[in-house]
Amino acid sequence: MSYLSQEQHFKSWIIRSAELTKTNGTTMNNSITTEDFPLACWMHSNAVRLTGHIRENNKSTFTFTGENVDDLLNEFYQGSAVGNIADFFASTRQLKAMMYNGTTIQPHNNYEYRKEAT
Repeated sequence: MSYLSQEQHFKSWIIRSAELTKTNGTTMNNSITTEDFPLACWMHSNAVRLTGHIRENNKSTFTFTGENVDDLLNEFYQGSAVGNIADFFASTRQLKAMMYNGTTIQPHNNYEYRKEAT
């Protein structure tokens, strides 16, 4: 049985990380795309904008875009993530509903899905 280093584990879950896009010439937004459901719930519970969701072959892929993506990603994988468990649980329910109801979000359709206010 082989064990993955933390870096290999990190890279295996993040399909695309640190894609920088400039908005209005000054604001930098980072985007990540992941199949890691707990990470998706963590991002969603911290009000990072969900800009994409695709479900293929019984796997969901989520894309999140925001200014604090890198910080939240580091907190998650370093084990220092602290947040409101009620928000995390609500995000879990909302993302599962999206997964199993077949909701697809594509970046090109100008649809932004945000966490419901709790």
